[in-house]
Amino acid sequence: MPSPRSPLSRELYLHSDPAAVGDWCRRRATAGAVFIAPSAAARRLALGRLVDASDVAIGLTIASPGRLLPLLESRAGLPAPRTLSSALERILVGSAARDARVPLFDDASESPPAGAVRAVASLVHTLRRNRVTPQQLEEAGGDARAAGAYRRFEVQRSALGLADDTDRVDALLAAGVPALPLVIEDPAFPHRVAWELYAAAIGASPSCAIGVSDLVPDGDSSSPGDRLVSLGLELTRGDHTSYASPSMRAVGGVGMHDEVDLVAREMLALLRSRPDLRPSDLLGVAPNATYLALLADACARVGIPVASPRRVGAADVPLASALLETFRLLADAEQDTPERGLALLATPYVGLTLDRHDRLARTLVMRGLGALRTWHRFAEGTRSRKFVALASNVAKLALRIEGQRAPKELASALGSLALDFGFVSSGRRSNLAAGRDEALRLDQAGWTTLTDAADELDHALRVTGTTRIAAREWLALLSQTIAESTVRADAKPSDGVHLTIAGAGLPAARHVFAVGWREGLFPRRTREDPLLPERVKRALNEMGAMIPLAADRSAREQERRERIRRAARESLVVSWPATSEDGEQQLPSFYLDDLGIRERAARSVGDPTWRLALAASRGERIVRATMVARHRSAESSAPELDAVRDALSSLSGGERRAYDGLLHAEQVIHLPAEILAEAAPLAGRMSASQAKLIAHCLYEHFGKKRLGLGALAAPPLDQLLLGTIGHGVLREVGRLGFEPGALDEVLERWWHTKVPLELRDDAQTHFERDLLHMMLRDLVVQEHRHYAASPGRPAYFELGFGTDEEGRDPASRDEGLDVPLPPGSPISFSTLRGSIDRVDVVERGGRLYGVAIDYKSGKGAYQLTDMNELADFQLPIYCEVLPLFGIEPVGAVYLGIRGAERYGVMRSDFADAFVPRGSGGKIDKLGPDEFSDYMRYRQRALRAEIARVARGELVTRPRNDECGFCDLRPVCRIGTF
Repeated sequence: MPSPRSPLSRELYLHSDPAAVGDWCRRRATAGAVFIAPSAAARRLALGRLVDASDVAIGLTIASPGRLLPLLESRAGLPAPRTLSSALERILVGSAARDARVPLFDDASESPPAGAVRAVASLVHTLRRNRVTPQQLEEAGGDARAAGAYRRFEVQRSALGLADDTDRVDALLAAGVPALPLVIEDPAFPHRVAWELYAAAIGASPSCAIGVSDLVPDGDSSSPGDRLVSLGLELTRGDHTSYASPSMRAVGGVGMHDEVDLVAREMLALLRSRPDLRPSDLLGVAPNATYLALLADACARVGIPVASPRRVGAADVPLASALLETFRLLADAEQDTPERGLALLATPYVGLTLDRHDRLARTLVMRGLGALRTWHRFAEGTRSRKFVALASNVAKLALRIEGQRAPKELASALGSLALDFGFVSSGRRSNLAAGRDEALRLDQAGWTTLTDAADELDHALRVTGTTRIAAREWLALLSQTIAESTVRADAKPSDGVHLTIAGAGLPAARHVFAVGWREGLFPRRTREDPLLPERVKRALNEMGAMIPLAADRSAREQERRERIRRAARESLVVSWPATSEDGEQQLPSFYLDDLGIRERAARSVGDPTWRLALAASRGERIVRATMVARHRSAESSAPELDAVRDALSSLSGGERRAYDGLLHAEQVIHLPAEILAEAAPLAGRMSASQAKLIAHCLYEHFGKKRLGLGALAAPPLDQLLLGTIGHGVLREVGRLGFEPGALDEVLERWWHTKVPLELRDDAQTHFERDLLHMMLRDLVVQEHRHYAASPGRPAYFELGFGTDEEGRDPASRDEGLDVPLPPGSPISFSTLRGSIDRVDVVERGGRLYGVAIDYKSGKGAYQLTDMNELADFQLPIYCEVLPLFGIEPVGAVYLGIRGAERYGVMRSDFADAFVPRGSGGKIDKLGPDEFSDYMRYRQRALRAEIARVARGELVTRPRNDECGFCDLRPVCRIGTF
């Protein structure tokens, strides 16, 4: 290291290259000096210079700007002051703002939003650090309520004898700032108190060297060192010889996440193509912590070592998250839903292995359970001691935190979950068994942070005199306290890409990648603070404050942009979201034009794979090569053709079979001649309900209706059984004129006949019965009221054709409906059979006009959509059958038991007779010719589908690629992909 400077030296150095400023400052960091570095990267560079130097710098102190005040206090011999903790500050700020009636704090029954608390706390910090009093805030035109909150907060803080930064600086100035040799790199003066502290430290120092990056545009007379020159420093401008401008280009992704992934892959491609590069030659720059975390995760996914270890929020650590969620469910029964309980059950912290969790979760789901308060019913079957203890003590734990409790009791309950009920030990055992060492360390760090936050909150509540508090309010305060803490997510490699947020102290690198160029890095419009608008800031600055204005913020963003540009030595790659995640085209960044970037490559929605150069694994490269070779033209893929040929030439045998499509199942099954000879005649006779299966999936139709395949299962109380009961009850009650008084007796009889004895006492069975009774009652009352005042009447129930089912209408036909098939079909006609749930009729001019009604357990909207899209032929078949009974069809309706709503089509001249006024649903009203054409078109489409069955065309592709709840999925070829 160089020898110390002269005792009275006062140097101010300006240079257009921030890296040159850092080098200059580090050369002046001598023995006994205090080096104030603006960032962690700058401090690492300074330490690296110390290690590489041949001389030893005794007593050199390297600190961040935030550590300058504590450092000067300790050197001056001042005792450590009692200060506000973050938890105590939030409590005091919330109380003061609520008393002052600040907006968002005027509802005393609700906890104030965390964002509102932060806004008021930020206002107090800004005003105190600029020596603005509440009275001055009001005189400058500030909000009287905000001034009142500020005044109340200061009264409470002073009464507690707690100091803030302004008090500490005043005490230091009164005691005298110690004389220390100073080296300061890119200092910032965000408020008046910081300026006073720096000015006093510089004035008392025996020697001082300050380096400032001169980033103002050429021709601008202003200089960032003007304020420092007033302190008597000797100004020196460095050699402004410009270095070679780096190559610059821009890449755009589909939304923020795809944009960040794209940048990580660009880094990987560069490292692969340049064997001479080390990961430390690359620098990733983000505009904020969110982008930084996404970039770190993206690098980790593609295998790039990162020199800046990732950090995650302590509240997001799996163990801490599970503990907070469990406490939340215990404290509020309304939050304890099956979905949240099952999500908690899936974590390893409740003591279940994966196999035991799967079995228990299935049981709970099948029974409609899952809430934490229902676990005890089946806990014994898991044979897990810890889980049984937890599940059986849920009621006691909930009672333990019910009502107003002492904070210590609530903290003890949270600790009991972690220790007594094995959350910590169960998580440790699971992570060790899976070899997840990093997850184990992360959980331990999260648990330590959580206990520290609980202690901090307990101290804050004790100071404010809060002896009793509700569990939900305590949990909200604890969550806010831990939300500010982060823990390191992984280990730091020996050599890796450095990731940082743009700002002072940004290190130079050969290749720089900057994400988020449009979204957030350089906002052209700045939001105005509602509690401290620009006009008030200007008035306060005229009184002596140093509050940054919007113009200052814009200049600072411009400075950050320049720092990024000047940090790049060979190349600069910037990124922006080219399209939104739903495919909407985004405007390109205006700042790309400012930088003069003309080379821009953007991904868009529809790009299913990454370019070969950006592929992170061999699998990705093979997929990309396959997609380009088979689906892209040579002209559009010219830059990749050589790489595609190389990838395809290296295919293994298995990869070649996949590329040629030999691993894919055929979509059409060719039945053997002997099976086809037997299957084709079966198409000559089918039920109306089978027609829907034909349109949905021929494979399902063949398996269920022809082969009789099905899953083996115990008799359940499912929708099929409930639908059967509902249909039977409506048939009997309908024949009684929909008399509401007859419903209870009929339902009771059907229920005891159809529901298995072993299911009748189950809680779910009682619930389903009550729900079905309520829906049937509403429907019966509606139908009774309508037909009491309508010329129409329900005439037939279970009107069968070609069936001999028990309970069918006396007017039913033994013969089915013969429909001719198109020419060329293996059979000439097919006979359809079925039963119409209900036919309503009206007589006009001596003729009967009727509506075919099919009952549905749900609403019927889904079936109407299928009928419109030629996928449900049941009602068109019924309308073709009605003339056989002397009834002209004028409507086809699905009547939902749930909601008593009608969905269907009907002739407009008969709607008033058959549709109750005020009923829900959707009836498409058509003219007489439109209605006939509508039905005729679907009847022809049905004939074509039957002909496909007769030819044995078993296409293994369901309609719209939706398998639904098919019992054949375990044996279907589609189910394997």
